[in-house]
Amino acid sequence: MGSASACGRFFLRLFAFRCVVCALVVGGDVADLAVAPLVAAREVAEHVFQRLRIAAELEERPPLLHDESEEIAAKVAVKPEQVTDFYAKNPDQFKEGESVRASHILIAVPKGADAAAKALARTKAEGILTDVKAGKDFAALAKQHSADPGSAANGGDLGFFQQGQMVGPFNDAAFSLAPGATSDLVETDFGFHIIRVAEKKEGRTIPLEEVKPQVEQYLEQKNRQEQTEAFVNSLKAKGKIEVLI
Repeated sequence: MGSASACGRFFLRLFAFRCVVCALVVGGDVADLAVAPLVAAREVAEHVFQRLRIAAELEERPPLLHDESEEIAAKVAVKPEQVTDFYAKNPDQFKEGESVRASHILIAVPKGADAAAKALARTKAEGILTDVKAGKDFAALAKQHSADPGSAANGGDLGFFQQGQMVGPFNDAAFSLAPGATSDLVETDFGFHIIRVAEKKEGRTIPLEEVKPQVEQYLEQKNRQEQTEAFVNSLKAKGKIEVLI
């Protein structure tokens, strides 16, 4: 045992010495009263001794052997056949639905707006739609009029989105349009939209080469978790856990 346990034994010897001195100097019942606080001190000393012994054992425990760490690393490494096998057995995870890239101009209608406010917003939206159909620049009109803070600065561009990502009426209108086409007014809870579809992508299964890095990362994390659990279980089986309070 190291210096930690030696320190603990010192506390216990000091306790015994003070008890002897107390009995010699005081004597009788008074000595019992004098020793009482020392009994409590002895319990503290024993507790400290146990804690120090645990610390010493942890310090003296040998580190993980080099060959053991290499063995774990080898098991964590992802093999090419694991990647292809996972890809083949989980086809649904690599399916990509139909998507469109669209822009819009939103004329907002505040929630709870009365009929007059709603009519005013519709009139404004109809005027902008007339300009769009007359050939005016859609992106410029979006920057000028759209109330959507997320897309107005980009000329109304929403990027690609898949079926179900947008609110119902907006989603249905966008996926019904051909590339380059512009919708009539589309009403949602947000207000009135003018939608223009720029591009469409059919649904597909993503090729393995496109998702290979993500699959490798997922499998590596999975392998590491499994090997860590196995290693901890082996330590529990080989070792003895003693709780000292």
